[in-house]
Amino acid sequence: MSIQYVPDHNVFLYPPCNGNDRKSLLGADRRVCEMDNGQILVPNDHRTLQTLVAAGVPVGMPMMDYDWPIAPGREPWRVQKLQANFQVLYPYALNLSDMRTGKTLSSLWAADYIMRKESNVKVLIACQLSTTRRTWGDAIFENFLGRRTFAILTGSPQRRLRQLERDVDFYIINYEGLGIGKRGRKTQLQFTGLSRAIDQRSDIQIVIIDEASAYRNPATDRHDIARHMLVGRRYLWLLTGTPTPQAPTDAYGLAKLVNNADGQSFTAFKNRTMVQISQFKWVPRPEAKKLVYNLLQPAIRITQEQCFDATKLVHMSRQAELSAEQTKRYRELKHQLTIQLKDHKGDAVHIDAVNQAALRSKLIQIACGAVYDEEHFAHLLDARPRLAVLEEVIYECPHKWIVFAPLTSVLKLISSHLTALKLSHTTIDGNVVGEERDKRLKAFMGEGGPRGLVAHPGPIARGLDFTQASTVIWYAPTDIPEDYTQANERINGPAQKHLRTVVHIGATLPEWEIYRRLKDKQSLQGAILKLLEKEEE
Repeated sequence: MSIQYVPDHNVFLYPPCNGNDRKSLLGADRRVCEMDNGQILVPNDHRTLQTLVAAGVPVGMPMMDYDWPIAPGREPWRVQKLQANFQVLYPYALNLSDMRTGKTLSSLWAADYIMRKESNVKVLIACQLSTTRRTWGDAIFENFLGRRTFAILTGSPQRRLRQLERDVDFYIINYEGLGIGKRGRKTQLQFTGLSRAIDQRSDIQIVIIDEASAYRNPATDRHDIARHMLVGRRYLWLLTGTPTPQAPTDAYGLAKLVNNADGQSFTAFKNRTMVQISQFKWVPRPEAKKLVYNLLQPAIRITQEQCFDATKLVHMSRQAELSAEQTKRYRELKHQLTIQLKDHKGDAVHIDAVNQAALRSKLIQIACGAVYDEEHFAHLLDARPRLAVLEEVIYECPHKWIVFAPLTSVLKLISSHLTALKLSHTTIDGNVVGEERDKRLKAFMGEGGPRGLVAHPGPIARGLDFTQASTVIWYAPTDIPEDYTQANERINGPAQKHLRTVVHIGATLPEWEIYRRLKDKQSLQGAILKLLEKEEE
């Protein structure tokens, strides 16, 4: 059906039609009318277009009269406009576009458009703590300066409440902040303090959940809070490029927020998408991809290829040897499930592996060079062979580099070693927060800043642009597939002009097995997302 936009009157003209098409158009909304020549006139009103879309009628893009505010020197991408229009048309929807495809600004445009059309509407953005200011705050400041205001709800409960009381357009809060003052679970859930104040804000009618895969588990407090506090508002948009990082069942929690999972129970969906092959192991069924695709609707997906020409990505593996001390401890723990070390006072400490998961974790800690006891005290081991491999990789890097490691003590070990080598770098661990963290990240991203970044992947794996670097080095693997995928994407984007390299360093079979599984999870998720890509073609 050919739809013509008439800008002088801000309307869409549909060609004359008969039968069900005509009935659907004229019956969907009272503002739709038929002209004498048989053409059907549809006002470009987003509420009217939402009604038509819900009735299955094709429509034009509602933001035809929008001015697309953007930072000086930049231009909106066509695919960003598509994402924004989609979110305006679908009040409850998923944006499953690739990382680095402009979801943040597209969502802000969609929200800005609705706020201009509907009176007394505010926006709540729920995201990771690390992206409250550096991603969302910066995006609003840079693109809507003088047009929109925002408040960042972080810090103490009292500070968050004061920020919520400000009369601004966008309120930005981390996931955990939504639950401050929450009591009880499920049907007994009650809100007090900050959570009650947010829950009672009737003017907050647009909710954006960034990196929404954080809500994939429907059994968590986080999910309970979202269902009670956020579902039911006029607009709810979930953004994530990794909807199923672990298994097809990850889709259920997202769908529960957007479309109530089509009324299915989690158990029913799991049995439809997974098959149990042993007491503790489930694997995806062949039909899982299509079932997940059907459940995650309505959704839009834009790929990186539609936005920019991604530079070539190369994966490399570097084998590291265990030191004599590591080898001894590794064999002891593997065969006896316990090792004896000295604590900081010189007293004997026994470290046990009580189950398979604990054994794997402790073996990887030994391979990294730092083993934690029950008091969470780190016992350092000789890890010089692995650090030597890290040195080799860093010296080969032609541009800036990022080293990811899963443990704070290992980050300190790496940083101390690189400092002794006089290798320019900065470190971000759990103790570096707030302004100091922002200061270090800004320095690394600057041209004259440190050449390297040493960090845990979790806090910085999302929403940050590190295209100044071209190499990601995994000193040891993470056990979280989403962190792995997101962290690798930090060096990808339109500003990246160099070959991208991801280097895996490993010394033991458990490490290489984790790396293999991380890649397998990516493959499964990629197959699911391919279905959405085909829909957009």
